[in-house]
Amino acid sequence: MAALEGKARHRLSRLASRLGYRSHWEAMAFSTVAQKRRRASNALGLLDGNDSRAVLFHLAGDKDPLVQAAACRAIARRGSIQDCEAVFQIGLQGPLVVRMVLATALHPYSSEIAKGMLDRELRGADRGRTIAALNLAQAWKATLRPETLLPLLMHAGDEVRAAALRMLPFQPLIQPDLWVAIGLGHANPSIRTAAAETAGQLGLSFAAGAVAGCARQEDLPLAHRSLLALAAMGGHGEEEIETILRDGERPLAALALEALALAKLRPEVAQRTPFAHTTDSETPRVTAVGAGTGSVAA
Repeated sequence: MAALEGKARHRLSRLASRLGYRSHWEAMAFSTVAQKRRRASNALGLLDGNDSRAVLFHLAGDKDPLVQAAACRAIARRGSIQDCEAVFQIGLQGPLVVRMVLATALHPYSSEIAKGMLDRELRGADRGRTIAALNLAQAWKATLRPETLLPLLMHAGDEVRAAALRMLPFQPLIQPDLWVAIGLGHANPSIRTAAAETAGQLGLSFAAGAVAGCARQEDLPLAHRSLLALAAMGGHGEEEIETILRDGERPLAALALEALALAKLRPEVAQRTPFAHTTDSETPRVTAVGAGTGSVAA
């Protein structure tokens, strides 16, 4: 049923209702067992149109993050832009696992969301929601209005500024060099890290020396990401890595060797993925969101 669209899906949805599966799944949605509620979310998401819409939105507010993620994905799958914007808002205040699921589920509608709801959220005053919205925008490689992004690049909140810096590779109307240079000289490690990663992703060879300077900081996470950024730059960046290797300072030399090897073998590793900087405890369980889909009628 998940592979069906259009009239075929509509007919099977009606059949599921007549055979009592829909009412059974709706009853499961109110079970005290989280796994059953998750299975209900996955099953109800296969139905056509507005069938069980209210129940799915009830599940989207579930206390269990995996139930909530499954319900949000099910709602997004139906394709209503109004409902997609609604679950987008749920994701901004929900746990990380929900945003990770929505990064994929809402991607087909990201252009419309970026023009409306995303733009409005980025102009809001809630820093947590702004960062969450920027993380989703990065996952979608969304192009933002300059008048929306530029204030965020100067935001008083360091985490907001860092998230805004990571949007620069997708902004054809904003010159990134100045913002990257300012970020590399900032006192906050999260901003320097974001600037280094952005320099690597854009291949800004002029920044290789400054990124190498970040790599020599005592902050090892910053050093690691900076070395990966240097590796992504190619020639100038690799020269800086080789200099660090010749210095032989441990454990920096070991990280430099790893970054160089990864860049040669798996270039995509040198590019930061959205949500990679988060430490939410739900992250390791994201693959479990779809658990139970093999037998939805139980």
